[in-house]
Amino acid sequence: MFVIFIAVLGGMLRGCQIKTVDAPPIWLAITAIVAVAIYVRSKRWSGGPEYRKRIRQDLDAGMSRTTIIEPAFVTEIEEQEDEGPSYIVVTKEGESILLTGQWLVPIKRRNFPWSKFEICEAPLSGHFFGVYNRGAPFPVSQKREALSYEDAKALGCFHSNYIVLDDEAKKLLQGA
Repeated sequence: MFVIFIAVLGGMLRGCQIKTVDAPPIWLAITAIVAVAIYVRSKRWSGGPEYRKRIRQDLDAGMSRTTIIEPAFVTEIEEQEDEGPSYIVVTKEGESILLTGQWLVPIKRRNFPWSKFEICEAPLSGHFFGVYNRGAPFPVSQKREALSYEDAKALGCFHSNYIVLDDEAKKLLQGA
């Protein structure tokens, strides 16, 4: 995909230069600079070589980690702008889990939350596969206002699909 994109970009730049300017192949230098910039940046986008190595190990092992969740109490958090829905799920075991993000939009349309669901991810890399229904619809116990940007950032909402809340995070949510 990367090579195809760079080839198309190079072809477009070459075509533009040939039609407009009779000069040394500037299009080649621009294409090379863009290719290097994208390649360097892609390491960050894809998690870097260590993350890709852990994903390969997960695939080679052919395993996934599934966590069954049975809610006792669910709080729906208002969506802020286009960040997607958020839920705080208190399990029957007393753990609190914050699920947040755009990925919840199609799941919400399928009547999330459910009385039983599973979170599926790869064990070594932690790559998130999704949330799957294993029960009937579960009523939302309460609704609350949207999280502020600062609170969402402090909780780590922008780096994870779900977060098991520790005592500090619970205090932050109570104060918000």
